[in-house]
Amino acid sequence: MIKGQLCILLCLFAISNLEVVRVFKIMIVDDVEVIRKEIKRLKIWGEETGFYIAGEARNGQEALELLKANPVDLVITDIRMPKINGLELLNKIMEHKMAPCVVLLSEYGEFEYARQGLVSGAIDYLVKPVKAEEFVAMLQRVKIFLLNQKIDMERMVRLKSIAEEKLETIYPAADIQLITGLIARGDKRAVDAVSHMVETTVAACDNEMLKASLLLKNIIMEIINSILDKCAWLSKFIAGGIAESIDYSNHQDVVDFQSALMKATEYLVARVSKLMPDVEGSDMVYQVCLYVLNNVDSEITLKGISDNYYINSSYLSTVFKQKTKITVKDYIIMVKMERAKKLILDGDLKSYEIAGRLGYRDFEYFGKLFKKNTGLSPTEYRQRGVAAAGE
Repeated sequence: MIKGQLCILLCLFAISNLEVVRVFKIMIVDDVEVIRKEIKRLKIWGEETGFYIAGEARNGQEALELLKANPVDLVITDIRMPKINGLELLNKIMEHKMAPCVVLLSEYGEFEYARQGLVSGAIDYLVKPVKAEEFVAMLQRVKIFLLNQKIDMERMVRLKSIAEEKLETIYPAADIQLITGLIARGDKRAVDAVSHMVETTVAACDNEMLKASLLLKNIIMEIINSILDKCAWLSKFIAGGIAESIDYSNHQDVVDFQSALMKATEYLVARVSKLMPDVEGSDMVYQVCLYVLNNVDSEITLKGISDNYYINSSYLSTVFKQKTKITVKDYIIMVKMERAKKLILDGDLKSYEIAGRLGYRDFEYFGKLFKKNTGLSPTEYRQRGVAAAGE
C-alpha cells in the first residue's frame, strides 16, 4: 500500500513540476443530451485538472466515426445507448487502439455491465449522477495512467534504438549469415546456433531481458528475411508472422527465451528439409526441386520439367530417384499437398478453388491425394486447424 501511494505521489510531483503541462482530450458519449450538458457544466475542465472536452457523441456509432478523425486521450461513455452501446464501443476502441482510456457511466444497479467493461479494458466506472469530486478523483487516476504509459512508451523507444545500434556490435552479420545458411540447408545445427545466439545476446545486454528481447527480435527478423531472400519459395509453405508470433516482452529468463526461439527454428528447419531434399552433388536434381517449389501453384508434369531443362525424362527419373529416394511424381504430389495445407489454413479459398489453383482439375482426385498424404480430408484438416488455433 505504501509503495503504491509513493508511486502516486511521485507521479503527481512529476506532473506538477512539468514546465509545460500536457492537456488531455476527452470525448463524452451519452444519448441523453441533458447528461452531456451537465458533465460539460462541471467547473473542473481546463487548468484545474488538465483535461478538456474535445468532442461529444450521442451513441457509440457516432463516437467511432469521430474518433477516426479526432483521437482523444479519454472516452467517457454511457453503457446503455442505441445503435452501439457503451460495452460494444469499449470493445471497438480496445480492438483498434482508438483511445488509451475508457471510463464507463452506469446507472445504479448496473454493476454487472460495469464489471464486464472492466474485464474488457475499461480503466474505471462511475455511477450516475456523478459528483464533481468523483470526476476529479477519476481524472487524477487517468492522468497517472496516461503519464505512466507515456514513460513506458518512451522507455521502449529508447531501448529499441539502443537495440538497433547494438545489433552489429553484439551479434555480427557474419554469424547471422551462418545461422541463415544452416536453416536454408535444413541443417538441424541451426537450432544449437540459435540457442548459443540467445545466451550471447543476453550476456552482452548484462542479463537485462527486456533489452535483450528487443535486440533478439531485430536479429530474428533479419535472419528470417535473409532466409526468404535465399529461399523465396519458402513463404508459400510456412505460417506467416513467425517472428511476430513470439512474445519478446514476457520472458523472465534465458531458458524460456531459448525455448521459444529454438522451437521457431526447428519449425523452419523441418519445413526446408522436407521440401528441399539433400541433393548434394547433383545440380540437376536441385534445379528440378527448385522448379517444382517455385511453380507449385500451377500444373506440373515430368514431361514439362524435362522439356524445360532439355533432359531425357527417363534419365531424369532415374537420377532423381537415386538422389532423393522418391520419384519425381511423388515429390510433386508431396510439395503440392504441403502447399495445400497452407492454403487451407489461410482460409481464403474453398477446397475446390485450392485444387484448381494447384493444377488439379478433378477435385475428387485432389481430395484422395490429400487424404492419402495427411490422413484427413481437406474439410477435416481445415476444421482441425481452426480448432487448434482457438485452443
